[in-house]
Parts: sequence; structure tokens; C-alpha cells
Amino acid sequence: MRNFNNLNALKVLVKRYETITIKEIKAKCAQLEENNGWIPIMFQLAEQLTGFGSVNSCTLCQNVSSDGGGFESPYCSGCVYTAIAVSGQSTPCLKFDRPSYDAIQYAECEDDLLVAYRNRASAIREAFSAIDESLS
Repeated sequence: MRNFNNLNALKVLVKRYETITIKEIKAKCAQLEENNGWIPIMFQLAEQLTGFGSVNSCTLCQNVSSDGGGFESPYCSGCVYTAIAVSGQSTPCLKFDRPSYDAIQYAECEDDLLVAYRNRASAIREAFSAIDESLS
């Protein structure tokens, strides 16, 4: 099996998606205010709670490269998502189980975000269980 620099980070992220609570989500939401008028508060919330949505905050990107990688970065080739990607596919994390990704990105309320996190964790576990038995 190929060695991925961010496999452990993926396991931690899945655990985070599975254990985050509605109370924690609501508490963080209460602290946030929309900034710049174009970043939805739920997107800010997802990014702050789990690193979701940005190569600068993504815990998987941070564990692949020392400079955070980036979209279409050569560092994406070291990401665990490449194990399940279509050959030559760039940024496979954005294409993996797109419905669960979009559900986090476009969550409209705290409850939607919690469900989206759980669904993303389940999809990741299912897809990556063949790569690492601890994810089954």
C-alpha cells in the first residue's frame, strides 16, 4: 500500500466529524459574525470547526505539504484522496462524494451542518476502509 502523509489526519478528521456536537456548533456560531459580506456564516463555521473549505485551513492539505499545498498543487499527489481518485484527477477531495461535500459547504443551519458532517464521515469511512482497516 502506498504511504500517504495525511492518512492519520484523515482519521482524525473523520473522528471530528463524528464527535462534534450540536452544542459545540451552536456555541461557535454564536461567536461568529459574517465578514466581508460574502462569506456565509455557516461556511465560516465549518472552516473554523474542522478546517473545511480552504487549502489554508484544511488539515489534510496541511499534512501533505509544508506550504499547505493548494489547488492543483503537486502536493495533491501525496494526498490520501488520490487513492480513490480517477487517474489524473486534480483536487480529488473536491470531487469525492460531492453531495456530502456540498451539504457541508451549503448548510443553512446548525442542524444541517451536523447531519452533513456525519454523512461525510460515513462516506469517508466507506470509501477508505479498504485502504486502512481502522476506518471500517
